[in-house]
Amino acid sequence: MSAGSFIDTAYETDAGELFPCRVQPETLAATFAGTANAAPSGSIPPGRPSVRLRQGKRSFGIIARTVTVKLPPNGTPPTGYTGANLVIPILDATLFASIGRNDVVVYLGATWRVASKSSEDIR
Repeated sequence: MSAGSFIDTAYETDAGELFPCRVQPETLAATFAGTANAAPSGSIPPGRPSVRLRQGKRSFGIIARTVTVKLPPNGTPPTGYTGANLVIPILDATLFASIGRNDVVVYLGATWRVASKSSEDIR
């Protein structure tokens, strides 16, 4: 995972509700088959808890849906990365539904492929 600043943004649950979350700018800049991982539009109702983006599925709260990406054979990782698989939270439910296995992902200027998807979990 990269180091750096975070941005306050929104996460849309599978039920269409908005909750606050914090992501790094490159999370929003990632593109899946040419579509940006943009935050959903709308205002977040006050008092909502933050979505957990990097927690295990046994944690309590809203655990974000994610996509695991891998470099293709002979792919070049971005500077500072080892080339290991990466987990990217998907903020918009519609985008998540459109992502398929082996779809092309551009993240930090490198081309990756979708290895797997993990659905949202609410506990």
